[in-house]
Amino acid sequence: MQAKLIPIANFNRLIDSSITFRKFVFNNFSQRLSDLMLKFEQINTESTYHRLQQFLLQQGDQIQLTHEQLAQEIGSAREVVSRHLKQLEKLSIITLHRGLILLIDRDKLSTQKFIVK
Repeated sequence: MQAKLIPIANFNRLIDSSITFRKFVFNNFSQRLSDLMLKFEQINTESTYHRLQQFLLQQGDQIQLTHEQLAQEIGSAREVVSRHLKQLEKLSIITLHRGLILLIDRDKLSTQKFIVK
């Protein structure tokens, strides 16, 4: 998806005059708001480990993200995510590299319970 800048006057004119444009804008806004609310609910109800576990299981076997980027994705602090990842590495579930996480035991990850205290 590519972003386009539209002068405010043109945007307002399109919102007022084009049903297609209005639907496009509000459908996208609605989807973004829904995604945000879902993420907020997950952050409030699920543990960091569970969110990390689910995120890793949804990815391929090679995840090119820094700990900071991963923390932002799941709504946590980098330090907390790093601790969880280190524990998963000790259990031979993942291998950590700079900016890369290799998932080596998907089955073990899917059954692993909360492990970091």
